Amino acid sequence: MITGNNFAEPVVANYRLGSVPVASLNVTNVSNTSIIVTLPPLQSILGGSLSCTTTSGFIDLTFPGLACSPVNGGTAVPLSVPFTYNANPPTATAASPSNLNQDGSLPPALPGGAGATITVTGTNFASPMTVTLIKDGSPVQNTPVNNANVSNPTSLSFTAPAVLNASLNQQNCFSGGSVSGIKYVPTSFGIRLKNTLTGCTVDLPNVLIYNPTDASCRAPIAITPFTLNSVTSGGPITPVTLTHRAARAGRTRGDRERQHRRSRPDSSDGQYGRPVGHASGDRHVCLHGPGHRRGNEFGVEHVLSRGELTSPNRI
Repeated sequence: MITGNNFAEPVVANYRLGSVPVASLNVTNVSNTSIIVTLPPLQSILGGSLSCTTTSGFIDLTFPGLACSPVNGGTAVPLSVPFTYNANPPTATAASPSNLNQDGSLPPALPGGAGATITVTGTNFASPMTVTLIKDGSPVQNTPVNNANVSNPTSLSFTAPAVLNASLNQQNCFSGGSVSGIKYVPTSFGIRLKNTLTGCTVDLPNVLIYNPTDASCRAPIAITPFTLNSVTSGGPITPVTLTHRAARAGRTRGDRERQHRRSRPDSSDGQYGRPVGHASGDRHVCLHGPGHRRGNEFGVEHVLSRGELTSPNRI
């Protein structure tokens, strides 16, 4: 509301930053001593997200119906009234409850329940507000809450989100004095409140403790390197595909030797021939397990599909 004397309709009102009018204001009521105008959110005036800054400008009023309206070179001079958009950054002092299951539910209930309602106290809370979990000052993946309920300027609430295993802290676990694996451990998180209208944010660090759903020791994943003997060739080698089938029990040594005999692409050897279902040019390799002795019939037989291996070739 703007107060004064001798106001009369019609009234034209604009909001000005510096020398530039930035918004036309809606005049809702005019009396002899007061004018009521509606100002839009600063975000819509500036056209974009804000950086939590206080913005000062002027409401310019003109009265086209008044013959005595101030004139400057034939142009009506507006009546200017200072007006400031205050950012009013929020503060946050506490959050409760503070002890949660990994899925956001309250212990001692088993995981899988509804997320707990967290209440935050502070000052200058105003809708719309969002909440995000933070850890070491950075947002935590998949935890934004966009529907925080602002009860009043000093209290808001939100539903606790779940956190991923990747967001939890880990520690070594031991067996017999040696590291036997890793385990997830209770982890502290903070919250970041943001007023999306003003762009103001406030952090409240390390106020929520999330307890892992599975705190058992996990053996580290180990990958054992292995080397496949190379194929030597006197010419170009094209890629080959390894297929396998279980070695057949009951075969004799001679059967196995004939089975694994190399067949050249142009072979017409009729003494041994090719195993049933194998194409000309296939190469056969038998990979045996540890402790294999000649004559043992165990292991896996691999077939190198035809790959245009040029002579001489050895596997």
